[in-house]
Amino acid sequence: MAERALYDQAIDRSAVFQEANVRPLAPLAYPVRALSLTGNTTWAEGKEGQPVTIDSPYGQWISVEPELQTICRNFPRGQVLEKLHQLLGLKPATEANRNERFVRFTIEKQANGPTQTGIFRPCANPDTAATQCGNQIKVADSQGAYVSWFANQMVFSYKRDPAMSGTGYPWTRLGYTYNWDPAAADIRGVQEYVVPDKTVVTVTEIVKPEDYCAP
Repeated sequence: MAERALYDQAIDRSAVFQEANVRPLAPLAYPVRALSLTGNTTWAEGKEGQPVTIDSPYGQWISVEPELQTICRNFPRGQVLEKLHQLLGLKPATEANRNERFVRFTIEKQANGPTQTGIFRPCANPDTAATQCGNQIKVADSQGAYVSWFANQMVFSYKRDPAMSGTGYPWTRLGYTYNWDPAAADIRGVQEYVVPDKTVVTVTEIVKPEDYCAP
């Protein structure tokens, strides 16, 4: 099956909750050692060791070290970027993605964002201490902003369009990325979280994916 067809299939499948896809999750521990693959590193350049405020209205999606590195060190050397895009539930990698880098940063506990508890899981239950994500919204009365965030994310994620630019993402809502690699034994990628806008983080380094994933 062609890459585009595999990706579209992943979007369709992730849009429908299935109890069989629920997986165990590890509670988040602070300080968080975060990692984000991005083509825009300007916000972190020259800021190693310094505090930086996240400027992203919908939040910065992250994985937490060392889970991703443990997996990607086994990727074929010439396919690291392609495999990362599959593992992280991103669109198929193209030449335009060759400038992407990992930004590594640490985060202390902060009371902000749509849950007012800082970092959250993009799940029906955003509690980072939960050990799995289900299909029932579980938020406090004071966290109504999260319900809106969740609904808007669903509308955005499952769009299908002939143009890749208008196509969404296979968001599992289960606390982990959708690994759409056809050779993968499981759709579970890595645990994912969202860092709210205006969160203060400390930049560790900017690193090429091939270097970060080197054996």
